Amino acid sequence: MIDDILFSDLQFDEKTLGEDFCTRRCYRRGKVYVSDNGVNCYACYLNGNIVGNCDLFINNGVAKIEDFSVIPKYQRKGYGTTILKHLIDIAIKENCHTIYLVTDEDGTAKEMYEKIGFHKIGERRDLFFKLQ
Repeated sequence: MIDDILFSDLQFDEKTLGEDFCTRRCYRRGKVYVSDNGVNCYACYLNGNIVGNCDLFINNGVAKIEDFSVIPKYQRKGYGTTILKHLIDIAIKENCHTIYLVTDEDGTAKEMYEKIGFHKIGERRDLFFKLQ
């Protein structure tokens, strides 16, 4: 499954983050998935091919959806909505009272998040530094 998730990540993030970064991130996350730390990764497949993936953290009644991605050729076909609704169902079954996600302002599926029922509750500013 880790190799499939890496493939998905590369399709989604390789141009902006690079292959090496995506690979190291994926295998580092893989170690967390097999631990008992309250995080699981979910992958969506169509006819044996990975469509997208997402992480779900659950702790003390709070669920965080993170690292959500759908391979570009599968976007705008309902797969992302299906993935998110499935994770929301899991969180509800685990008695979570809060379910949230954090996303960038640009290039995100904000319309899909709102259609599912998420509401923007705040903004944050990040500082990015590049070593030259």
